[in-house]
Amino acid sequence: MLFESVAAHYHDRASAGVLSGVESDGAGGTCIIKRFGGIVVTPDPGTAEYPGMPEAAIRTGTVDVVLPLGSIAPYLEKLFSENATP
Repeated sequence: MLFESVAAHYHDRASAGVLSGVESDGAGGTCIIKRFGGIVVTPDPGTAEYPGMPEAAIRTGTVDVVLPLGSIAPYLEKLFSENATP
């Protein structure tokens, strides 16, 4: 539901991060984010405490960026500062 709401409101400015977990519910949300033109980021499953959700998201083919967990925040900070509108 969260990713659906974000995608419906922000369209191509939406972003989603599937960070950690044991099930695949976040994977469906990544498909919705991509359908609206947004960006999806997930950690390398090897760096996630619980890799099930990142692995499921990657399997959908909708993930734009896979990074080590510690690199996600700096990546997003740079991405959003470069794409900020006044």
